[in-house]
Amino acid sequence: DRKADRERIAELEAELYKLRA
Repeated sequence: DRKADRERIAELEAELYKLRA
């Protein structure tokens, strides 16, 4: 499902932002 992929990507991006901060 495309929507599921979108949600997963959003989660991964949030993790990356946390690591960068």
